[in-house]
Amino acid sequence: MTESSSQIATGEVGEPSWLSVLPGWELATDSKNRLQIRGAPLFSGYDSRGKGSWQFDPAVDEDGWFTTGDFVEVKEDRLRHLGRSDDLIKVLGELVSLSGVESRLNSLLYPLGAVGAIVAVPDSRSGHELVAVVETEKEGGNFESVFATEMKGLERPRRIITVAEL
Repeated sequence: MTESSSQIATGEVGEPSWLSVLPGWELATDSKNRLQIRGAPLFSGYDSRGKGSWQFDPAVDEDGWFTTGDFVEVKEDRLRHLGRSDDLIKVLGELVSLSGVESRLNSLLYPLGAVGAIVAVPDSRSGHELVAVVETEKEGGNFESVFATEMKGLERPRRIITVAEL
């Protein structure tokens, strides 16, 4: 996690679901079981460009806690990841919104008489691979060329699966 300047916990052989918290980090959870972290390596906020100027937006609360988008269980000095509170996934280190990609996908499919869904499949090289599942009655639609020209970069599905019904 870039906000922590690297990682906050590491796994042990034989028990991969529970991670040991590294020295220098404090962990807690909020009322929704989202991970909160505090420690010296933690970033302090985001720089963002407004109307012609930069501004700093603090990301930690008044006590120095940063709330992540990760649902976790914390027991003593160990944590277990349970999922995400949003639909963001990492592709080649960048965050990608599944709902945003799916919305764009369907705006391209609708004129072709089709609908679709986006699925994130784990990939050892890129983190995740986006797969488009397209419901269509047409045989062998030319979806690849449409996606290649209209969906750029990390948001373009790398595979397309056609089905009769989603």
